[in-house]
Amino acid sequence: VPGWPPADQAHTADLVRIMLVCPALFAVSTLATSALNGLDRFLLAAAAPLMYNLALCAGAIFLRPLGAEGLAISAVAGALLHLLVQLPGLARVGMRYTATLGLDLSGTREVARLMGPRVLGLGVYQINQLVTIALASFLGQGSVAYLSYAWLVLMVPLGIIAMSISTATFPSLAREAAAGNLDQARQTFQFGFRVICALNLAAAALLLVLARPAVGLLLERGEFGPDAATATAFALMWYVLGLPGHGAIEIVSRAFYAMRDTATPVRVAAGAVALNIVLSLILMRTSLGFGGLALANAAAALTEATTLSILLQRRLGWIEPGAFLPFLGRAALAAVALAAAALLVMAPLSTRMDIDHWTGQATSLASALVVGGLVYVLANRALGVLEPARAVALLLRRA
Repeated sequence: VPGWPPADQAHTADLVRIMLVCPALFAVSTLATSALNGLDRFLLAAAAPLMYNLALCAGAIFLRPLGAEGLAISAVAGALLHLLVQLPGLARVGMRYTATLGLDLSGTREVARLMGPRVLGLGVYQINQLVTIALASFLGQGSVAYLSYAWLVLMVPLGIIAMSISTATFPSLAREAAAGNLDQARQTFQFGFRVICALNLAAAALLLVLARPAVGLLLERGEFGPDAATATAFALMWYVLGLPGHGAIEIVSRAFYAMRDTATPVRVAAGAVALNIVLSLILMRTSLGFGGLALANAAAALTEATTLSILLQRRLGWIEPGAFLPFLGRAALAAVALAAAALLVMAPLSTRMDIDHWTGQATSLASALVVGGLVYVLANRALGVLEPARAVALLLRRA
């Protein structure tokens, strides 16, 4: 945050010192998550981030007198819970810790070969986020917070849809690819890819029209007033344009990982970071301000997703443009129908109730979601977009 005063920078550094134990805890915990996911055990792995968030909520309530330091302490507690909640799952599948590096195991050597590009890829992602924050620190007061809150809201549909589906799909995809069953791997990928694209288009369209009441209901209270909610919604609307891209990246990159190619996604991500930096430096100087940084992020995500998809099609033929592009068009039409229905419901309600109060926001959002959801289901059926319904049916059957 080079644009912040020295006192704020020093305070931020103190908070980082408290939280430095978190990466060590998350390193072990994420290994546990990967092991459980690899054995198709998703429940405790999915509960881990919930425990982390509950710890943050508890810290905000019970450690309030400590200020920001209380939240930093609760983050450490949350990271510990993130690990502990998964240990029973590891014990249940018979995993035990042995104090060895395992350098004589073929799996260790294979992981070492594949992890280098993956580490660089994660580093590239962090650079992307840090660049956005650093540039935002030079803009108006609150810009960093508005972008951070907007990104957190965006992570809700991204996490629920793209990350969860990609995580659940990856073990099967990797096993089928390793066994040489490329036709079955292609079918697994295509189903997950289509579901993610259709649902993320719908989520993006919905958030575009419901950004302000959604942000208001989630965040508008206490020191976070209407002006802050409006500014956060403004950033969210630009971020949302890249939601389909972010979702596609999640599963397309995993297709490369399943084929034991961790280098290609990194090279494409590095190009996307360069594009993000260039666009950010240009757009932040326009009237968009911090919204320009969100738009740059969205454009880079869409470019990265498109490039990865083209490369995957050229290598394996898994995208099949002749079939996928018409599907994408129909899914986009269904998303437009969803957004239009939600907007038609919101318009009259906004004049009859106080949308700056949580009761008005909750009522209008619930009404828009119910009507819009019904229209979306009917539109999908009429347009032949069947994958979302099939995914829901599959989840209900497995529940």
